Amino acid sequence: MELELRHLKLVNSIARLGSLSKASIEIGLSQPSLTQQLAKLERYLGASLFIRTPTGMIPTDSGRALIQSTNYLVPLVADLSDRFRVRAARSAGVISGFIRMASMPGPFVAPVVAAISEIEPEWGMHLSAGGNIENLTEGISRGQVDIAILSEVSGVGFAPPVKIDGTRKIMIGRSEYVALASDKKQLGEGAVVSFSDLGEERWIFSSCTPAAVRAGFLKLSVCAGSSPRVVGEMDLLMAQELVRENYGLSVIDSGFAAPSGTRKIPVEGSPFKIVHFIVWRDGLLGEQFIGKIHEFSSAGAVGSEILS
Repeated sequence: MELELRHLKLVNSIARLGSLSKASIEIGLSQPSLTQQLAKLERYLGASLFIRTPTGMIPTDSGRALIQSTNYLVPLVADLSDRFRVRAARSAGVISGFIRMASMPGPFVAPVVAAISEIEPEWGMHLSAGGNIENLTEGISRGQVDIAILSEVSGVGFAPPVKIDGTRKIMIGRSEYVALASDKKQLGEGAVVSFSDLGEERWIFSSCTPAAVRAGFLKLSVCAGSSPRVVGEMDLLMAQELVRENYGLSVIDSGFAAPSGTRKIPVEGSPFKIVHFIVWRDGLLGEQFIGKIHEFSSAGAVGSEILS
């Protein structure tokens, strides 16, 4: 046996999802086959890569060491594959250019995609979602990403964005984390609630919400004299469905539309403010792009600067 890229993808998927069943769906293998491959890989390496717990798969020290390599190598291979597919598409006259985008979860992806499509309608586009500021800015610095949509969240100790030589930055909008409740839910007396209004509410968090934001909402509720209870953490659609059925509350970026049957409620005194911005290599997109961002974004007037 030799260590192959598919093994790195397997380990990366299990670590990211924390579940063999979820990883098997993402990779396209049955769970027994995935379990066998993981056991075979661990025997080959002579080390256990994960600790199996009732709450999920937790990487061991050896697992974390291997995952650090996957975080570097897998994107490089994906980038190489993209480059050859783009070259073939250009040769066939299908596209005239190609842009690689990466974004943290946020409400301002659509205006950026629309702006690029207006300016360069013949360009192909690849968009990946997820990650954090550090990973996405590192992708730009390594040339793996052409443009990144990032978010800075206050009140949770997020690291500031890394400045990269020869890039351009434009702020696209602001939002905040607010409570998400069912239309059936009676909460507070007005359009805004306080942390003390949250009482003994049940909370359902989605995996898309930063862990620090989830913890922050609970901590501030307790400090206000409430006794919040966490009843689950799950994928976004399931969390929203339970909120819709009035099983509990969740949190949502105010820039997103409230799902049908739910409503957004601002929380008085919440520190979780978000600034969304775009970073791209200077010379890739010009003033026309900035103008389109002004048109498509609902954020109002925005400013830009050259980072050096």
